Amino acid sequence: MNSSTLIINGNAIDKTKVLKFINADKKLLAIKLVREQAQIGLKEAKDIVEKLEIDPETEIDDSMLTTTKREFEDSAIENRQRQSRKGSHIIESNSTNKKNIIIVVLLLTIGILMYFYFSSKSIVN
Repeated sequence: MNSSTLIINGNAIDKTKVLKFINADKKLLAIKLVREQAQIGLKEAKDIVEKLEIDPETEIDDSMLTTTKREFEDSAIENRQRQSRKGSHIIESNSTNKKNIIIVVLLLTIGILMYFYFSSKSIVN
């Protein structure tokens, strides 16, 4: 194995790229890179990046993984489904808020018109 390549979960990851993010104080980008390319969970990716931060020459292997590739894919599908449900709820809520604002504006307009109508009648009498 090339020392600049990590093999995690059967996927090759450029170790120099990960270390470059770590050295540039962009640890979150390093975690994201490891997580996406290795198709592992957030905790595992964080643990790997932290081990590389402490000792860049450390050997990383699959024994430190608790999430399998299949579990990672299943959780990604669940997250997308959850987000799509949230999205439809937010859109529905926004349209309801718009309707409520329109109703309030119409009621205020009617109230103001009635005020002027009755106040003009009292001036004529």
